[in-house]
Amino acid sequence: MSKLDYTALAATPVAIDPFTHIVVPQFVPAPFLSQVVQGLPALSKGGSFPTDGLRLGDAAKALMAELEGPRFRVAIHQK
Repeated sequence: MSKLDYTALAATPVAIDPFTHIVVPQFVPAPFLSQVVQGLPALSKGGSFPTDGLRLGDAAKALMAELEGPRFRVAIHQK
């Protein structure tokens, strides 16, 4: 079951200034976000890291799976 607020995502308008974007307050609810952050590894340098190459906690893995999954993809496509 998803912990993301897809209802808020659907209700939030797309902004166009200064570029096309969307900001959905509390899309990741604070209690879940706290669990996600606790499950993130310490990184010694900046950059881009594939999620499958990191040791993530359960909540962080769940969030990454949701953001890479079909429900999120369809929701963003509809925006």
